[in-house]
Amino acid sequence: MVMGHSKSPINDWIYLFHMSLFFIVSGMCLKERYSENTKSVWQFINNKVNTLYFPCVIFNATIVIMNNFFVHIHLTSEEKLGCSAILKNLIKSLLFSGGRQMSGAMWFLRTLFMGLVSYIIIEYLCRKWAHHYFEIIKVLLFIVVLVNVFFLPDTMSGYKYLNFLTVLILIQIGHLIKKYRMRHSIFLAVCSLLVLVIFWRRGCRIDIASNHICSPLSFILVSVAGYYFCNGLAVLISKTKVKNLFIYIGRNTMPIIMLHFLCMKIVTLFQIILYKESLYKMAEYPVYIKTGGWWILYAMSGVIGPLTIFYLKNKIGRTVKRRLNLKY
Repeated sequence: MVMGHSKSPINDWIYLFHMSLFFIVSGMCLKERYSENTKSVWQFINNKVNTLYFPCVIFNATIVIMNNFFVHIHLTSEEKLGCSAILKNLIKSLLFSGGRQMSGAMWFLRTLFMGLVSYIIIEYLCRKWAHHYFEIIKVLLFIVVLVNVFFLPDTMSGYKYLNFLTVLILIQIGHLIKKYRMRHSIFLAVCSLLVLVIFWRRGCRIDIASNHICSPLSFILVSVAGYYFCNGLAVLISKTKVKNLFIYIGRNTMPIIMLHFLCMKIVTLFQIILYKESLYKMAEYPVYIKTGGWWILYAMSGVIGPLTIFYLKNKIGRTVKRRLNLKY
């Protein structure tokens, strides 16, 4: 994700599968006990409200409140907001809508929340009415939904917000991979890489954020190929000394999603100082100079920066808590 926002040379290739991977893995993490009865469904929804909805709303609201400060120090090219505009954007944040440049990645939390909640409700209904055939019915239903959303005019109001319907099939794929323990192998990973390269070279483009896919079938194929390629890559990484680094990054994706745009501004500031450019260039979004390998530094700052902030926050929090416990 961060590489994509850093404008790497293989952006179009990364976009074929990088966000699909998140939804497939989310499907793999779903347990069928979440849809056993109405009580478990409500518990699941409540959990997602706490872990996805509230973090998204709070972060979006914080960015809205700080918008004028960001404009003042040239971190964003957006206009300053008046009191009424701030209030309007805060209400939009509560409704999973709106957002500013620095919270541009929050669409993922919205889509994931709506996708998972919709999925678990549909699974509950299918299990209740279809019994032994609920998996088959889900697959057919999600394919029909994907095709219908694809043929909707992308000019219609709110079209991009329907991407939670597009990703339902990905969540189902992840669920089936885990449930039926589908095989993984390095050979399959290599074949998947070839599939991704072929689709990339043929001009297939995927952008789940704006709900644009080249075709339903291509979308499913490159998503599955992306999963198996990344799985093979993960197997290779697991045999190296850097595996713990990737595990740590994987366990702390939320601060990266929220803060990588802001932290990437560090590289932009360095470029401005190095090339003696105007400070107004800080407002370039998401990056300033896109050539010459700068994307590597952008990607590094987009990962290391948020993790450092998150680490310091936790450390300070533990220190304050410890001192308060000693005091009282």
